[in-house]
Amino acid sequence: MAQYNRPDISTISGSALWGSFGRYNKIEAVITGTNNSPFIATGSRAGVAAVIVGDSTVGGVTASLGGSILSTDLSDNVIYEIGVSEINVASGTIYALYRNLSET
Repeated sequence: MAQYNRPDISTISGSALWGSFGRYNKIEAVITGTNNSPFIATGSRAGVAAVIVGDSTVGGVTASLGGSILSTDLSDNVIYEIGVSEINVASGTIYALYRNLSET
């Protein structure tokens, strides 16, 4: 029987080995009471292309070209494709999803 030699995962990142999958490839949780709220999408945090509002979250999302929406006006656990400049959370969690630029 032929033997399969599996690559050493410790030396090769997953995306380099298998490619990037999905529309989003990074998620950052913006949680009340932590030092990441307000979340400002600049520098290494630039590129947020969607948000998910967690259960019973109170906060808001500011779009990258202006305008804002309260989390209470969004349904929980639904992906909203919004270019984001800022996320504020008073209670609960809003998830910032980063666009996968390698998606084909």
